[in-house]
Amino acid sequence: MTQEEHPNRNEMKNRPVEPDHPMSLEGGVVDGDLRLMIRCQLEDMLMFGSKPEELLAMANNPNYQGLYAAKETLGQEAFEEIFEETLKRIGIHRVSSEERAVEQYPDHFIPLESLKPESTEEKDHA
Repeated sequence: MTQEEHPNRNEMKNRPVEPDHPMSLEGGVVDGDLRLMIRCQLEDMLMFGSKPEELLAMANNPNYQGLYAAKETLGQEAFEEIFEETLKRIGIHRVSSEERAVEQYPDHFIPLESLKPESTEEKDHA
């Protein structure tokens, strides 16, 4: 197919299905509570450490189809109300990790290589 045959090829609804394309989101509409769905999505993203300003930017970017579609469907005011309520309830989670060499193991530490696995043979309990 050529671009002349499909002038609106870049529009999602007019683009042919590409099953091997990992970034293409294809699906249909199902019944459900959009307010609950977006609340759950926002909770999940906040709990994984996404910043509130990043989430709002995603909701304004059509490339982030879930957040963007929810905001467009609910309207800016309703979306922001759900967002603020969720942010107050969940808060902002931040996690950091640090790796460093162990200087000295505690006395109760038993290295794994010193532990011998039990035999896989069945024991006679008679």
